[in-house]
Amino acid sequence: MTVKEGYLKIFHFLDNYYQKTKHDELGGLLGDMDNNIWSDGSTNDPAMPGDWEGVQEKHVITDNSLNSEQCYQAMIRFLTEELRQGIWVEDIINELINNPELKTLWNEKDRR
Repeated sequence: MTVKEGYLKIFHFLDNYYQKTKHDELGGLLGDMDNNIWSDGSTNDPAMPGDWEGVQEKHVITDNSLNSEQCYQAMIRFLTEELRQGIWVEDIINELINNPELKTLWNEKDRR
């Protein structure tokens, strides 16, 4: 998938996670990430796509493509960057790293 497709994938995955947990900080982050709010497809926080792309540039992405595992790991790095910027998503990061059910759910979405 492209980096942009990866952004959309993590948005939808995190949105599903939010629907189950109602985690306030994640809700705020998703509001900033959402590209369906404005008619031009821009996000509420214009920095969000750049933050996502910046994570890719710092790591393994050289040809603008991600496989599913790279995207999952990039989601964790993206959330870690957001945590550094003051968005309290540390418990979500820990869940993504330590809860095998979330990884299974991620992989199931690939098979659909």
